Amino acid sequence: MDYTLYNIIKALAEKGKKRFHMPGHKGHPMGTLLDGAYFIDYTETPDTGDLYGDDHDFINEAEERAAKYFGAESCLFLTCGATQGIKSALYTFTNGKNSLLVDRNTHKSILDTCVLLDIMPKYIVPEFDGELGITKGFKLDELDKILAENSDISAFIITSPTYYGYCHDVKAVADVCHSHDVKLIVDSAHGSHLKACGVSDPVTDGADAVIFSAHKTLPSLTQGAYLLLRDGNYAEKARRGCIMFGTTSPSYPIMASLDIGREFIEKLDENRKNAVINACADVRRRLESMGFVSPCLGDPLRITICCKGLGYELYDHFMAHGIVAEMADDSNVVMIVTFSDELADIALIADIAAYFPLETDKNHLIAGSMPMSEAVISPREAFFGDKIKMPLKNAVGMVAGENIYIYPPGVPIVALGEKIDEKSLEYLTEIRYNIDKEISVVK
Repeated sequence: MDYTLYNIIKALAEKGKKRFHMPGHKGHPMGTLLDGAYFIDYTETPDTGDLYGDDHDFINEAEERAAKYFGAESCLFLTCGATQGIKSALYTFTNGKNSLLVDRNTHKSILDTCVLLDIMPKYIVPEFDGELGITKGFKLDELDKILAENSDISAFIITSPTYYGYCHDVKAVADVCHSHDVKLIVDSAHGSHLKACGVSDPVTDGADAVIFSAHKTLPSLTQGAYLLLRDGNYAEKARRGCIMFGTTSPSYPIMASLDIGREFIEKLDENRKNAVINACADVRRRLESMGFVSPCLGDPLRITICCKGLGYELYDHFMAHGIVAEMADDSNVVMIVTFSDELADIALIADIAAYFPLETDKNHLIAGSMPMSEAVISPREAFFGDKIKMPLKNAVGMVAGENIYIYPPGVPIVALGEKIDEKSLEYLTEIRYNIDKEISVVK
């Protein structure tokens, strides 16, 4: 394969110029597995291009290739993960303290951005599937009503696919947003492979900004991600956001791996694609035959295994047999499959599950939808306010001085600035959160 950005940096390294600049290893081998990364690990020089520079260079050309593949007008490479892209997109499309609507089932980085930009978010709560114990979509008429009643809102951010592989009807959501002149931002950190799977993806469905975390499902290095824009006129402002929320020393190996990830998925053999997709479908069928619940929720490569009340036990079972799942909650285990997995390894998921003593309590009550706590002060006020520490179980009536969540998936159960109430504490107890843990509350 012709990894253009990788090959350019590699060719530059092979010239053997003496490096009297950062980074400190100077490209010299140290006798470790990192030697290859050292060789192409550079800082910005006239030869290496500049991710955030004004001149058009081979890094920009790699971004343009990614934009073309995904069907966007503009792509910005991110070396600080999807979090950098989320913050940059919110900076680009929000306009004031009350300008953001948030799907409650979203990553804590959104609240971090609200602290930085002094935003008081409004929320829409997605519907809850009591059988699977996960959130799904939200009612479009409710979205329409919220946007109609809140003219200050300029942007709406959702997560699709979710950690469990649920995909929203992004086209329908985008249509509602655009009818109110509201920009739709999609945190699609787990969705960079969807286009290759032949299913609907947020870029083609009309989202204004989409963040793909390439390292999650493509063969890219950790922290590598893409910010894709439907309208290239916003690229300059978005790049300013990337500069503000990223590092001033972006990693060249990460950038090279983003180009590698794009080319890998773009040129992937159709037979290989179908084989992996079919292997996942076969595992789900086998799991269902054993008594588990394992539907495809939109993402063909995500395997979510529901076993009421036994999620953590099933996770430990897989771990004891050499399989490390992505995450577990009280009733689910989530496996991330990618096109880099071996077919035999995918099949092993069902092989190992067959030895699990599945004796689910049919009457086990799955913790319901997350309760919505009352927002008392803004996330920024809570973050910078005077705080004290106390056990969570004793904090009812207090205002959260930190986000209370389980990671992954990192969705706040009680957010900064919200009151900790009895319902929230009951929910946290149901999902086995440690309520003896000390947390920060606003004085």
